[in-house]
Amino acid sequence: MSDSTYTLTGLTRGEQFEIEVNSVSHRVESTQPLSVRQAIDPPAVAALEPVLAADSLTLRWARPDGRIDRYHLKWYPLSNPEDTRVKVVQGGGGTGGGGGGADKDKTTSVHVPNLHPGVEYMFEITTESHNLRWGQQEICHVSFDVDVKLK
Repeated sequence: MSDSTYTLTGLTRGEQFEIEVNSVSHRVESTQPLSVRQAIDPPAVAALEPVLAADSLTLRWARPDGRIDRYHLKWYPLSNPEDTRVKVVQGGGGTGGGGGGADKDKTTSVHVPNLHPGVEYMFEITTESHNLRWGQQEICHVSFDVDVKLK
């Protein structure tokens, strides 16, 4: 073999892998292989569905394929970005697992209370797996009696 590179395909997003390489010279394999641990970026959330109430919002989304340990939801009023709030929702870990607000049909939801009608909010969701954060889905909520805009 003369190639010194190889591309691994089909790895699950959000999982951590240990990759080991042995060298062979004159048909003798090395006694101490080189190894590295590498985590693949977790999948991002897509297609948020907001459900409005009088002074709160529930965000729902389909759980992406791959490993997600946690979802990080951050929100703030656009008029006052310093007033940032964060909520962490458990993701359930491994591929296909539920967890946190996940149910049988693989949807996840998070409830955000104490919002004020007429205030425009920015919401950002990132996913985390093996201490790697990835993906960001933003949703802007104008008010509880006006349309929700997806970015």
